[in-house]
Amino acid sequence: HPLQRFAFVASCSAICWPLSHALSSAILFLMRLRPPVQIVLASTLGALFVSIPCSAVAYTMYGLFQPQNAAHVSLWEVYRSVAVLVLACTCLVQYVACQRAKLRRATEVGDVSPRNDRRTNAPPLTAAQPPVAPQSWFFDRLPDMLGRDVVYLNVCGHYINVVTTAGSCLVLMRFADAMAALGDLGLQVHRSY
Repeated sequence: HPLQRFAFVASCSAICWPLSHALSSAILFLMRLRPPVQIVLASTLGALFVSIPCSAVAYTMYGLFQPQNAAHVSLWEVYRSVAVLVLACTCLVQYVACQRAKLRRATEVGDVSPRNDRRTNAPPLTAAQPPVAPQSWFFDRLPDMLGRDVVYLNVCGHYINVVTTAGSCLVLMRFADAMAALGDLGLQVHRSY
């Protein structure tokens, strides 16, 4: 009965989607300044948690749509199936959200074009613009809530972990570019710090 299966999946999705989406959005908002590993861990735990009420909904709906087969299905089996689906949907939503944030960030900061200075990623100068201090483009890449009081920088893969007195965030840039931008505002004590 394909129509009956479609009705079952559609009704479960309609009931569970708002809860799943709300939790996923809350995790993205609360973890936005954390390293990617912590975001993935929080998203996975959140998906496993939201799978509990979604499993109860799916189990109840299955009993309504297939009352003759409902006695042969355990809640644990339903939870495993729902958890796999919720994890897959969470991964997709998190990936799309991260790609959109990366794209938005690139358009805000400006990407590197042949006219830009490739060494510092500083925007090209025009006749109407005054010269930009090298530190300003570095600080423009930081979220406003972190401020400009940098405690230290360290390399984290292709990212720079910028720690300020207000928090920390990961910024996609080369460490050499960050050091060149900050100039004498700091001291390199290690090749990664």
